[in-house]
Amino acid sequence: MYFGIKPVFCDVTGNGNIDPIEISKLISKKTKAIVVTHMWGVPCEVTRILSILKDFPSIFLLEDCSHAHRATFGGQPVGTFGDGATWSLQGQKVVSGGEGGITLTKYKEFQDRQLLWDHYNKRYKSGLSKAHPLREYALTGAGLKNRAHPLAVAIAANQLRKLPDFLRVKQRFATKFYNAFSKVPFLQVPDVALYEQSQSLSSFYALIILFKEAKAPLGRTRYTFVQKLHEQGLSEVDIPVSTGLLHQEPLFLKPANILPHVYASNDGYDIGAARQFPQAETFYAEAIKLPVWAYEEDEPVVDFYIKTLMEVSESIL
Repeated sequence: MYFGIKPVFCDVTGNGNIDPIEISKLISKKTKAIVVTHMWGVPCEVTRILSILKDFPSIFLLEDCSHAHRATFGGQPVGTFGDGATWSLQGQKVVSGGEGGITLTKYKEFQDRQLLWDHYNKRYKSGLSKAHPLREYALTGAGLKNRAHPLAVAIAANQLRKLPDFLRVKQRFATKFYNAFSKVPFLQVPDVALYEQSQSLSSFYALIILFKEAKAPLGRTRYTFVQKLHEQGLSEVDIPVSTGLLHQEPLFLKPANILPHVYASNDGYDIGAARQFPQAETFYAEAIKLPVWAYEEDEPVVDFYIKTLMEVSESIL
């Protein structure tokens, strides 16, 4: 938004990831890039998206891998399919440095531009050749400082070495969740085994289960179910809010109010009013988020969550 773009939002599939079929309907002569997010660590259907983009070689594919450290699709790591990718190192991510992030790109020119916006002086000079046309900006960069703190990087580097073990434990705990919760008639739980069959791996940033109100006892809602879980001590169970429906956010509906130096008016930004996103709206009306722990010593906590959620489910049936 800081560059004056106009986002075009796209509906999702049943797992909350962007829908390739809807992407193909939305591409126009103005489209510059497709930005996909591997939500909750579950890889989106990147090969189908790449197949669509074969007919549009000038459109970039950018991957948001904030939730998806070391996740794979068809055996290939996410973040390596497109023209650029990012990973978050924020406090609650699979790999954390407290704050910060990682970027990846196929293009040296993209990397040079990133250095301009993130760094200045010595770090910027070390990354650019003396003949580079932007070399004269080395002292100031773009006037910004967006680089991660060295301590954050050191913490994240240590966690990266442990990431295979994290994912092994997360996979095991997610399987335990699936084996238990799939027996509850009003809960829809992702089948972990299906990832393995497609040579794909979720990083299980979180586990999303869907509350199917039509299959629940009369009068039972997602809200009352989560409330009962909280009363029984399952405080980490959550109804997602910050990862909700972006097209309804004021930043995208009324950008001129907060970025007047970029957007002259709010005309033409009634994205939420102009289009509907039925799959996304249904998904986030049903979604319940559970953490997936990463350490073997957390197994008693996992077992407590399973036991308590099953008891609450049985009590309302």
